[in-house]
Amino acid sequence: MRTRLLIAALAVIAMTLGAGATGASATTFDGSCQMDGLISYQRPYTLIPWNNGYTAHAEGTCKGTVNGKPYDGPAGVDVEGRMGKPMACEVGIGTNVPATVYYGTDPKDVNATLMDIYLTHDAHVATEFPIHYYGAYGGQGAGEMTFRDHADQETLEGCAGSGITELPMSFFIQTIVPIYG
Repeated sequence: MRTRLLIAALAVIAMTLGAGATGASATTFDGSCQMDGLISYQRPYTLIPWNNGYTAHAEGTCKGTVNGKPYDGPAGVDVEGRMGKPMACEVGIGTNVPATVYYGTDPKDVNATLMDIYLTHDAHVATEFPIHYYGAYGGQGAGEMTFRDHADQETLEGCAGSGITELPMSFFIQTIVPIYG
């Protein structure tokens, strides 16, 4: 009798733990996002490449499915590009840059849905960053980060002189295979 009770108790515990794991699974996304924001450099960007890093924050909208449900609404991304790779105004390298996408208006909101992704932009040339990205647990996507106002006279003079510390940017991503992050 005790053996049957022990087996029944273990079965209940296993079902409970299994349900908890499903409830705690990764966020999924399939669709596209368009956002605008600001990229800030750890050290000023100049014409001379040196090891540097950046952070970026952008907000906009995403359209597709989040956790299997239709989504067409506000979203944002925070990028932590503090990786000490060679970067300059005209060229740069970045691999496996961690970022968090949030669906909603505030990532700290209890109702916000967060997703961890990693960006790989093997090189940027002038104002264009082609991006490959993947979810923390799988999936693939592509997109681009574009510096806005990068070619204006003030920015060009800053690159040739003491450097620039931040630039407005646009960020577009599109899934190829649904992202799990």
